[in-house]
Amino acid sequence: KYVFVLIALIVVVFSYSGSWMELGLVAGLLTAAVGLALSKPISGVVAWIVMVTKRPFEIGDRVKIGGVKGDVKDITLTHVFLDEIGGTTSGEEESGRVVAIPNSTLFDSNIINYTAYNDFILDEVTATVTYESDLDEAEKLIKESVKKVMMGVWKKLPESLSREPNIRLVFRDSGVDVIVRYYTVATERNRLSTDVTREIFKRIRSSRDVEIAYPHTSVILRNKDVPNF
Repeated sequence: KYVFVLIALIVVVFSYSGSWMELGLVAGLLTAAVGLALSKPISGVVAWIVMVTKRPFEIGDRVKIGGVKGDVKDITLTHVFLDEIGGTTSGEEESGRVVAIPNSTLFDSNIINYTAYNDFILDEVTATVTYESDLDEAEKLIKESVKKVMMGVWKKLPESLSREPNIRLVFRDSGVDVIVRYYTVATERNRLSTDVTREIFKRIRSSRDVEIAYPHTSVILRNKDVPNF
């Protein structure tokens, strides 16, 4: 189509001008214009070929392309279609929207594939406990909570990934952050994280030695500070 239009314009210009110099100038400008118009479609086709051969992601993978996160719904010659994750919320539930990403933009976008090798990614949940809490007991309760929730999920966990939750501790103003990290299913991260948080809360509430921290003020009166009446 574009070639036919280009030839037709060249013939018209030559018919009116009769000059080979003007014809060459116009032909050059028209060729540049057509090349510019075709640059994105051509880039899109090239990107599609790269996707087919290199396979940075496949249908069903959870990816983030540029600033858009979603599950790959379809890959066509011109666009990648994602079932958007988040977008309308701060979580990772499906928004119900389908995002069409032009293939031509893939060369300039960072592509993150959450499920490139397997379905699992590392996640973490933080529980802040008071300084008066038994820290060893807190770590034990939190690890047990993770294992209880993830036990069934970890049956499909690759052998190369650890089934033991890792604990990190950070001092805060009102307590100690107990950060537990564990492998979870990428597409179920939000739900499983909520289940882990709920289980941790229940166990800490039932414990006599561990308390959840929150901002509060403690007033300590010494004998010399107590007024005499």
